[in-house]
Amino acid sequence: MNQSLTTVEIHPALSLLESDLQELGVEKGEVTRTDVGTSFYQLGKIYYDKADLDKAEEAFEKSLQLFDPLKDGFSILKAYGFLIRIASEKLEDQKAQKCIEESEKLIDLLGRHLPTLNAEYFYNLGVVKNYSGQFEEARKNLNWPLQNHRKKTIRNFYRSVYFRLRRMPFTARTPIFLFATSINSTIYLKL
Repeated sequence: MNQSLTTVEIHPALSLLESDLQELGVEKGEVTRTDVGTSFYQLGKIYYDKADLDKAEEAFEKSLQLFDPLKDGFSILKAYGFLIRIASEKLEDQKAQKCIEESEKLIDLLGRHLPTLNAEYFYNLGVVKNYSGQFEEARKNLNWPLQNHRKKTIRNFYRSVYFRLRRMPFTARTPIFLFATSINSTIYLKL
């Protein structure tokens, strides 16, 4: 699906890109659909920042056509996020709802096909749940990476203290262990 195309096949305006790539020493065919999709996504962000919503919407839709759902899933979700905001600003509720439904389908697809579910997945899941109005579920998914990071930090802290305590004489261990325990209880209170 993510095969290389000539730039003219992707968009006629990109024909000048071939001469620029030759000047840079890039081989013909090294520009993939993902590369061009990313370029359209970046172009859409520029138009969105300049408040040219029609051109931004067009660029984001072109990026969606070029991205591969499994390889570029998170980029697609970001583009859908912009399209949802654009549709909301234009008061086009049906278009926004369609983008939300497509985002939900994609996040389900990613959940089934990704080898591991990382923080980026849970962040995007939380954003999609927020768009669909499931605010409590969104909050849980958005907080999961932060809570998981805190647990790892506390575990690493205890490992570090234990390693240092093993190397100290016994008489010096008690005050440091009490200090470490008081710091840890403070950390737990902030969770």
